[in-house]
Amino acid sequence: MDFDDIPDDVWITILEYVADSSVLAILVRTCRRFRLLASKPLLRNLKWIKPESTQRNLEAWRGIYRDVVSLPYKVTIGVPFDFTIAMKHPDIRVSIHV
Repeated sequence: MDFDDIPDDVWITILEYVADSSVLAILVRTCRRFRLLASKPLLRNLKWIKPESTQRNLEAWRGIYRDVVSLPYKVTIGVPFDFTIAMKHPDIRVSIHV
């Protein structure tokens, strides 16, 4: 069986079982098909721990992920909130609901 013969729904089911987001991030970069299929499982658990990777992730949400309809199941935020970022980037808005 050829790689292209495997239906998307089978790949999606397989990708849902990949627990390690770093593996999904690698798969997303391998080909266009996996970028489309692995993006949703990759975005199910967001970890914003380092400022640099958080910035790249936020840029991706405004760029390649802007048409993604699903929401993450879990978001872990470990970066300090620096509200001076709004002065540098007026298009970023921070809302905290308690």
